[in-house]
Amino acid sequence: MENNFLYKNTNIFYRVTGKGNAVVLLHGFGEDGNIWNDLANELQKNYCVIIPDIPGSGKSEMLEGENISIDDYVNVIKTIVDTGASKVSPEGGDLEGAVVSLIGHSMGGYIALAFAKKYPEQ
Repeated sequence: MENNFLYKNTNIFYRVTGKGNAVVLLHGFGEDGNIWNDLANELQKNYCVIIPDIPGSGKSEMLEGENISIDDYVNVIKTIVDTGASKVSPEGGDLEGAVVSLIGHSMGGYIALAFAKKYPEQ
């Protein structure tokens, strides 16, 4: 299911498919969430797969401001995990505070590491 939400007046796009524990797939710089299509098709059999277009990529708008950091991207992903995915999670319920798995490629890997450092409980 395709979704959009506003994060600080910026339109952010993400997809959710499957059911089960959450797995977030973070693409690299110059790509979009479509690079994960083949992997998502397999993972969705056992997991709730969340695939955002990182701000400034694919169908997501660029974040406003001059000094955008990895932490800004982490905050977008946290928002998706806490509120966005709960709207379409096939099992219902809120993913806020849930343990999620993050898989990142290139810049997505940096975002995943920063997320783990900032939110180790998840």
